[in-house]
Amino acid sequence: MNLKKYKEKSDSYFVITREEMGPFVSRTAEKIIEFGCGNGAFGKFIKSKINCFYEGVEPMSEFAELAKINLDKINCTTVEYFIENIKITNIDNFVKYGWNTPTEEFVEKFYNNKFDYNNKYSH
Repeated sequence: MNLKKYKEKSDSYFVITREEMGPFVSRTAEKIIEFGCGNGAFGKFIKSKINCFYEGVEPMSEFAELAKINLDKINCTTVEYFIENIKITNIDNFVKYGWNTPTEEFVEKFYNNKFDYNNKYSH
């Protein structure tokens, strides 16, 4: 993740709900993780639709702090650090706006190419 470019984004980028992405999240998901969750607005929206545990990863501390209100768990760190240092299991859905190498590596590392991208990955 290019943290410098990420930090240059407008504050409005971190608070968008993106309700149009809702249909890409499985309605049977029990545990969801979102990389770059901002203030957790999308997770809050999803949690209003389905009963699930929603975890976020957000490197911008001011938005991670806001996400604590909306999500079940928040990790204030970069995607790369999270992938390398935090063990997670039983994820039903991934949410990330845009595909990137760290996310690809995460999916490959933990699911050994057995992950159903069309059914389980929202972007």
